[in-house]
Amino acid sequence: MNGEFLSKIQAYNGIDLTFVSLRNYSISKDERFKHWWRFFRLEESFADAPEVVREAYEAVNPMNMTEEEREIAELAKRYQDDYAADMSTAWIEGKEEGEKKGRAEGRYELVSTMHENGLSIEEIARYTNLTEAEVESALRVL
Repeated sequence: MNGEFLSKIQAYNGIDLTFVSLRNYSISKDERFKHWWRFFRLEESFADAPEVVREAYEAVNPMNMTEEEREIAELAKRYQDDYAADMSTAWIEGKEEGEKKGRAEGRYELVSTMHENGLSIEEIARYTNLTEAEVESALRVL
């Protein structure tokens, strides 16, 4: 499969919903796939879409759903929205953690280089705005 499996949940009375990310998928110039591609990306159907694709659009149209089907669709939408929010939060937190780690590694490298060039712990602390204890700790890590 040219997608990334995201998650699977049991939504309602034994019905499983599976979410697949198609973001990284590139459709070839083969026109056979364009209508299904638009369908799965929740885009509007082309007027020239094959009958089977038009039937699929009709099947997922909320106006044609029973109350039970609308509830399942709403549950799936909420789950997908929650998942997207969780992923966004995780990405932001991961980015912040990575930046923090990168700054710490840069400080350790700077402290190490300064120490190798003969600067005292007191001088390094003064130039880097670190405490002497932080400088000593950085030198122990290295």
